Amino acid sequence: MQVMVQTGKSLQELARVMAYLPQVLVNVKVASKEGWQHNRRIAAKIAWAEAELQGQGRGQYVARLG
Repeated sequence: MQVMVQTGKSLQELARVMAYLPQVLVNVKVASKEGWQHNRRIAAKIAWAEAELQGQGRGQYVARLG
């Protein structure tokens, strides 16, 4: 709202310059959080997400332990 007031532009006008970066969120249950980098199920999910987003976004993924 503050930017809209400062610039005098509508939200629609401001949104036109936004870059859309698609993302994929996949939860994978594992028995242990140790060594997740070498887990075949996680590696398969990461490979799937990278293929889904090929040519879009920034070409990176974030793995976060829950």
